Amino acid sequence: MWASVAVASGPSTHWLYAQLAKEFDVEIIGLSQNRFSDIPLLCRSFRPDKKAWADKYYRLKESAVKTPGSFRTLTNRYAKKIASLSYRPDLIFQLGGLFGPVGLPGVPYLSYHDQTVRMVEQGWSNWLPENFSLYRDEFYALEKKLFKHLDKIIAYSESAKKSFNTDYGIENKNIDVINSAVKMTYPGPEDVFKARKRQLLFVSTNFFLKGGDYVVDSFSIIKNKFPDMKLIIAGTKLPAEVNFDDSAIKYVGHLSLEELQRYYCESAILLHPARYDAFPNVVKEAVVCGLPAIASASCGIPEILDYGRAGLLLKELSAAELANQVIKLLEDPQLYQQLQERCLMVRDRFDVANVGRKMIETFQAFLQ
Repeated sequence: MWASVAVASGPSTHWLYAQLAKEFDVEIIGLSQNRFSDIPLLCRSFRPDKKAWADKYYRLKESAVKTPGSFRTLTNRYAKKIASLSYRPDLIFQLGGLFGPVGLPGVPYLSYHDQTVRMVEQGWSNWLPENFSLYRDEFYALEKKLFKHLDKIIAYSESAKKSFNTDYGIENKNIDVINSAVKMTYPGPEDVFKARKRQLLFVSTNFFLKGGDYVVDSFSIIKNKFPDMKLIIAGTKLPAEVNFDDSAIKYVGHLSLEELQRYYCESAILLHPARYDAFPNVVKEAVVCGLPAIASASCGIPEILDYGRAGLLLKELSAAELANQVIKLLEDPQLYQQLQERCLMVRDRFDVANVGRKMIETFQAFLQ
C-alpha cells in the first residue's frame, strides 16, 4: 500500500479497495511508522515561518523515499510482513513503485502506477533528492528489477505506459492501462448544461507547479476582453510572494469534494496550465462535471481531455497562450457546447464502478 489515508481526496485509493472487496477478500498491508522517524526531517526543514517549514518538510519527505536506501528498507519491511501472513494470498497488488519486489513464489504479483521516477526526472525534478544524480543509476536498477519481476503493470495512462516501455524496457504485453477513478457523484445533464457564471476556476495543491502564475498573469488579459469575468482560486495556502490587487480574483482555500463540485458545476472554464502533472484529479473531475478545461499537454492530460475533444490543450506554456485560448472558447458557444457534450461522452472511463470492474477482470485473468 502506498496511498493517502484520506478516503475522498488526494491520492486515496480506498475507492478501489471497496470495489475489489465486492469480489475478493481484501487485506491492506501497511507499515507502522516510528513516531520518532520524522525528527531528522523536521530538524533539517526547520524555518521560522510555519508555512515555509511545512513546505520544506513535505518536500524533503517526498524526496526521501526516492533513494536506494529507502527503497531497500521498504522492500525488506514489506517482504517480511507478507512472509509472516497466516495464509497464502491468491494475488499481491502493489501501489506505486518505490519498493519491491515483495511477492511470493507462484503468487501473481501486480502493481498500479500514475507515473515512473523517470517521468518525474524529466518533468519535475524538484520532487527528487538534490543529490539524486549521485545514485541515479542505482535507483533505476532497483526500480527496473521490480518492474521486470511483476506479472502485470497497470498504468493510469498511455503516457505512463510509454515510460515503462521506453525507459525501463517493459514489453507492452505486460502493461495494461486502466484510468484512475473520480471519487464524486456524477451530475446529470440538467446541472451540466445550465447557465454558468462568468467565472474561471483554478484548483491546485501546488500553486507554481500547476501554473498558478500563468493563470493570474493571464487574467488581466482576459479581463480586457471580458470586464465582468471572475477568477476563483482554490486549494492549499498561496505562496507568500503571490499577491493580487484585483477584487475579481477570489481565493477560497481548501474545499471539500462537495464544495469543489459546486464550483465545477457553476464555473465557465477550468484552467490547468501545469508545468507537470501525471494524471490530475482536477482535470478528470472537471470532465465528469461537463466543465471544459484549458490545460497543458503534460503527461496524461491529453488523454483525459480526449486529445482536445473534451477540452483545449495549450500549444505552449505562457500567460498569453492561456488567455488566447480562454477568449477563443468564450467567443465560440458552439465549440463550448461541443466540448461539454464530449465530456459527458467520455466521463464513464473514470466511473468508480467501471474502473473497479476493469481491475477485477485483470485480476481474475491471473486466478483462473
